[in-house]
Parts: sequence; C-alpha cells; structure tokens
Amino acid sequence: MAPWLNPSDSHRQKWAGTEPDATRPAPEMQHTVYERAVDTSVPYSRRESIMLKGEGVTEQFDSTEFVRAKVRYDIAVDSERRTKIVSSGHLWGEKPTHQRYRAQYRREGPPTETVPFASYDSWMRYQTGTVERKADGDLGFDADTKPQERTRTLDWDEMYPSDRLRIIEAELVRNPGLARYRLREQDIWAEAREILRYNPDAFDIGP
Repeated sequence: MAPWLNPSDSHRQKWAGTEPDATRPAPEMQHTVYERAVDTSVPYSRRESIMLKGEGVTEQFDSTEFVRAKVRYDIAVDSERRTKIVSSGHLWGEKPTHQRYRAQYRREGPPTETVPFASYDSWMRYQTGTVERKADGDLGFDADTKPQERTRTLDWDEMYPSDRLRIIEAELVRNPGLARYRLREQDIWAEAREILRYNPDAFDIGP
C-alpha cells in the first residue's frame, strides 16, 4: 500500500455514516470512479470537512506535537480546467501551542508544461495560538503570533496525504484520461480508486 494513503478512508461504513449490518448485502457500485470523473462537468466545486485525532493526525501531518485536527477542503476545477485545492484548519493537542493554517495548491489549465502528481505551486499561511471549543461546538482561536506566509513549489511526495487525495479528485475531473494514466504510472491508481469509490460526495454522480 502506498504509505500516504490511509486505509480507513476506504471503509464503506465511514463514508456512508453507518455501522455494518451483517443482514444486508453490500451495495453494488453502479458507476466506476473513472466513469464518475468523465461524467463530471466543469466548473466543479466541492467542500468537505474532516476531523482527525491521535495517530490519524500523526499520519496526515507527520507531527507528534498535535493530537487533534479539524480541516476543511475546498476542491475546485474552473471552466478553463485550472485546479485549485484549499486546505484550512486547526491543529491542537496537550501542549499550549496550537496552530491554524490555510494552504492552497494550484495548477494552470491546458495547455501547460506541467503534469499531474509531479509538483504543485503552493501558498501557505499559518499562525500559532490556542484552540478553544466554544459553547456551540465550533472552534475558536486565540492567536499569539502574527500570521506567517510562504510560497513554494512542492513535489508530490512532500505534500500532506489528505491534500494529495483531494488533488487526485480534482485532476480526475480536469483530465480523467491523463490523471488515470499518471496514477497508474506511479502505481497508486488502484488504491486511490478504492478510496474514492466509497465517497458518494466526490464528482457529479455517486457510486
């Protein structure tokens, strides 16, 4: 298994929001991931939020400093097939220093000299402080430093695993044939497909 893919992401009940029921047969998939990507029109946009804790935070962010994370993703492919993935969230734990951040990855529309899953221009803004949970359940953030910003080009294997999965989704919408070819080249198509196939919110049509 590719080390950046989280096997729990392919868990059928996780995506469905239900617990397994041994009395019911597993639902049949009506559309493959590739078919769903091909049938998705541009402009395309989707938003989702994830919560992680414990080892999941370490796996996704390569850090033992934080034990909880709440992240929101905005995935977009515009009418000119330019991709933009925005990741924003909070990281916190037992230590007094917590973090909030916002990261953005872009790839220009065709024609372009770059290929998917090689490198991406990135912009990141981050700030340290204290995460607090409000009475309504939302997170608050009390900053103790000024925001820091940086831009750079990131190679594929330098990027956070969850970010990579959302980029895969966007690239499959942008150019399904090329994206699948490149994923097969890197021997990660089968595993990425298994994760996306159980996500009913990805693409314009569900499984």
